Amino acid sequence: MAALVWPIILLYFLVDFSCAIPPRAIEWSSKVYGPDGPWQAVSISIGTPGQNIDLYPGGFFNSVIYASSLCATVCDAQVAGLYDPSASSTQFSFPEVPTLTNSFSSGTGGVNASFIFDNLNVLSTGSDPPAVVSSFDMQVLTAGFNVLPNGVKYPLEIGNLAFGARDVNQTWQRAGQPDINGTMLPSGLFAAGLVPSNSYGLHIGSVALSIPASLYIGGYDQTRVLGQVTTQPYGLNFLPIDLLDIGIGVAVGDSPFDFSSRGGLLAKGNSTIGSALQVHVDSVPPYLYLPQSTCDALALNLPVTFSPDYNIYFWNTSDPLYEKIISSPSYLGFTFRLNNSISQNMTINVPFSLLNLTLTAPLVSEPTQYFPCSPVTDSSPYMLGKAFLQAAFVGVTWQTNDDGVWFLAQAPGPNTPTPSLGVVTTIAPADKFIVASENSWIDTWSHTWTPIGTNTINIPTAGTTTLASSTGVSSNTSVGHGISNGAIAGVAVGTISILVALGLGCYFTRMKIRSRVNGSSSMQRSGVGASSLSQGSELEDKWAADYGRWKTDGTTTKDAIELHNFYKRSRLSYPMARSGQFELEG
Repeated sequence: MAALVWPIILLYFLVDFSCAIPPRAIEWSSKVYGPDGPWQAVSISIGTPGQNIDLYPGGFFNSVIYASSLCATVCDAQVAGLYDPSASSTQFSFPEVPTLTNSFSSGTGGVNASFIFDNLNVLSTGSDPPAVVSSFDMQVLTAGFNVLPNGVKYPLEIGNLAFGARDVNQTWQRAGQPDINGTMLPSGLFAAGLVPSNSYGLHIGSVALSIPASLYIGGYDQTRVLGQVTTQPYGLNFLPIDLLDIGIGVAVGDSPFDFSSRGGLLAKGNSTIGSALQVHVDSVPPYLYLPQSTCDALALNLPVTFSPDYNIYFWNTSDPLYEKIISSPSYLGFTFRLNNSISQNMTINVPFSLLNLTLTAPLVSEPTQYFPCSPVTDSSPYMLGKAFLQAAFVGVTWQTNDDGVWFLAQAPGPNTPTPSLGVVTTIAPADKFIVASENSWIDTWSHTWTPIGTNTINIPTAGTTTLASSTGVSSNTSVGHGISNGAIAGVAVGTISILVALGLGCYFTRMKIRSRVNGSSSMQRSGVGASSLSQGSELEDKWAADYGRWKTDGTTTKDAIELHNFYKRSRLSYPMARSGQFELEG
């Protein structure tokens, strides 16, 4: 029977792979940005013809884009690229959508902005085909500036590319007319059938230590996920998690401090924190935004001095301890609640070498090394920004029924495969977990840091999550005597024929879906958004009622699930989807 089993197994996997839509890599810029980093950025194109723009990866709902009017003459923002709506034939806006005038937001002041919708052109990477997200949701800044804690202003430099939200679109209602919808990157690609899910996986890496960045829509690079992965619900426009403690440790060798390890620093000197502190993980802001007491507790163990003008700590680079700390395998360990458990936790280690960041002009007259703990003294949420995410992986799978989750895990160090050599892994629409690699975190850093004294390893070296394995057919199974070699050959030929037929059928079905969905996008440019395409709950009931019959009338369970999922995200009418006429109704 083995000769019969293996063609069937091969058929199953090959057909499954032939029908799979791979995750989409987002291109990273060759330039770096930020007078407080430097940081890596992604590259996209907006409008028709396309205008190339670099953006920080991260944020929710609308992306923040800088307009050409921001710069009357030469300015810093021109390096990343500016957007001129008047030069694009596909841009549009609505008077009902509110504008901002002299609005203050995190890190900016006196901003003027308008919502504008246009084509987002996802630049091709490798063999990826071109991709367009129409009605792309943008808050376009026409004037503004950054402001330091001491009130000193400095120019805007670069916006951000948002990665979706709990809702498929950002929506504004209009009395008696269709809603206005701005489309976001992951949901737009998913609705067009270009990625396997409304999700993403991100590791921003490090410029200074040459850790390459990684970003996929609809999946993630498995080599960027080490050890335990914690999974928890997201908020409306934030990723919350309980931070249990912060400690100082040394991964390998002796300690540069007068102690081997020290914990309890999160709540030290502050009884109001209790057993946990909710923090938001966000890749747009740069620092670790923590209570004053926490930053002070960390600073007591480090050669740093607080700078009230910048609300961060400057490294005392002339102190002999400074060089020992940033070159050794010492780290800050952030311990979180694991999967919302009340009894289990997980820790992400951030080496001090990643917390040795640089301020440059126009913030300072000469490069200045800083430790990125920024005390929060008002009602703002506590956040872990880019400084933390240099060492952490973050991913989200969005669900319109609020049933989605977000993921956080340890990310690797400089000894990391380049993007082309990574292990690209799909996140399915309903996935509630992702699988980590088996790589050792210490191995990814071993050629970068310099242990003190010995090479004794002080923490576990292997990833704690093991790749799932499956049990197959026993190897001693033999072919029955009643089946001839000719019959086996016939089965093989038949299997290949079925494989080719199913593969071609899957290919043309996907092409038909993609063609029809892409063709419908022109409706949104006229103001008819996705929410106006809804067919009502009775269609969901019809799908559910017929699902059982599909299992016995010749439609495979997998096909039924695929059509049902496509219906849910594209709002297909039931009769058209059942007959294979994949068109949007509006």
